[in-house]
Amino acid sequence: MLVDQYRLQDTIADVEERYRRRTPRSASLHEAAKKFLPGGDTRSATYFAPYPLFMQHGSGCRVTDVDGNEYLDFLNNYKSLIHGHAHPKITEEVSRQLVKGTAYAAPLEV
Repeated sequence: MLVDQYRLQDTIADVEERYRRRTPRSASLHEAAKKFLPGGDTRSATYFAPYPLFMQHGSGCRVTDVDGNEYLDFLNNYKSLIHGHAHPKITEEVSRQLVKGTAYAAPLEV
């Protein structure tokens, strides 16, 4: 049993080291964010040790972090992005509305 615990600890350390090698820019951005946000993050559900990934962009069901690593997004912002990231039709409609302005102290004709 003791041998298995050591093996597990070694595996965890190896996974964390590979994560750190793949995501140095996320680590740097997290350190910078900690200067302004408690813990460096505003969403506790997306935080994980040693630091969360910082995303650069998303398209459809995939997201790419600031280090260029691509991931399949199983969360889709906890289901609020049912159509995926940057769906062309939604992006087109939002862009059409944005040129009209973003906030008024009155109703807006759509």
